[in-house]
Amino acid sequence: MKRSISLIDKLDEFIRRYHQNKALKGLLLSFATLTAGGLLFVLLEQVGRFGVVGRTVLFYAFASASMGLMLSQVIWPVMQWLRLSRGLSYDQAARIVGEHFPEVKDKLLNTLQLQHQVNQAQGADVTLLAASIDQRTASLRALPFSRAVDVRPSRRLLRWAVPAALVVVAIFWWQPGWVTEPATRIVQHRTEFVAPAPFQFVLQNTNLEVALGEPLTVEVVVEGNQLPASVLLESEGGRFRMQRIRPHTFRHTFPAVRRDAVFKFLANGWTSQDFLLQPFAVPMPLLPFILPDFAGDHGASSEIKGGGRPLRLMASPYAMRPKQERSTSTNMSASASMSMSASASR
Repeated sequence: MKRSISLIDKLDEFIRRYHQNKALKGLLLSFATLTAGGLLFVLLEQVGRFGVVGRTVLFYAFASASMGLMLSQVIWPVMQWLRLSRGLSYDQAARIVGEHFPEVKDKLLNTLQLQHQVNQAQGADVTLLAASIDQRTASLRALPFSRAVDVRPSRRLLRWAVPAALVVVAIFWWQPGWVTEPATRIVQHRTEFVAPAPFQFVLQNTNLEVALGEPLTVEVVVEGNQLPASVLLESEGGRFRMQRIRPHTFRHTFPAVRRDAVFKFLANGWTSQDFLLQPFAVPMPLLPFILPDFAGDHGASSEIKGGGRPLRLMASPYAMRPKQERSTSTNMSASASMSMSASASR
């Protein structure tokens, strides 16, 4: 019975090799197919720039195709290889080996049938059957059953998988944005993406603050491949055509800016980001007043020479003192005035 068991072992080895080759073939097929399909979907998105609905269709179509292909071509053969799922039976394996070795096909099938009869015999004398099995197995033991596994499809798929991998590597090395940007939009299919403008608005003003009530002129330069002939400025619900002062350079003046204003630039259907114009208040200086140069005047002064009596520009001591000191000084002056009035009455 040892040789009959050796035949089953050889068939088990063939079955494992068969499913292993099937899993490898499925892996190569999945890689080549998904790589080509992924590049095709990326190319469609790069050219078409679909909306949310179009990118959602592309995403789920690619995801379902990938899942189905991986399940049927890779995961299922791996499970059969690991004996986690039902794979080839001994009869099916014997027929495949017999197709590869036609000279022993009948002998292999007959030996396997005899082995089934021996296994199903319960208490019967199977000595003659066992001897026949041993005799047939001796001539089959030298056959390399593993050669019956057809590896040619895997080799053909390898010829497709290697160029596909080289194309992907070359694209990522040369221009990765061609793949990453459309792929990102497909993966984030529920997000609305705005197409980049063929030109850019470059604001030339470094400071958008202006004194309250003063005018401010903003200047913008357009840069890019497809430059517009005119630029509009939109602010507070109104649109104003900007003055062209040089090629691709435009300006607009805000007259008498008195409050914050948000503005942006428009050209050929494209819009810039929002900019904020902010006015600031200018502090009023303290105005001096002119007093004649009487004796006893105090405070900082600047003498003015004239034809008559010299005058001095006086900074009022009252204005220069703190509030509490001014109040005390005022009260003292009032008391002094009342005392002088009482003395005069006497």
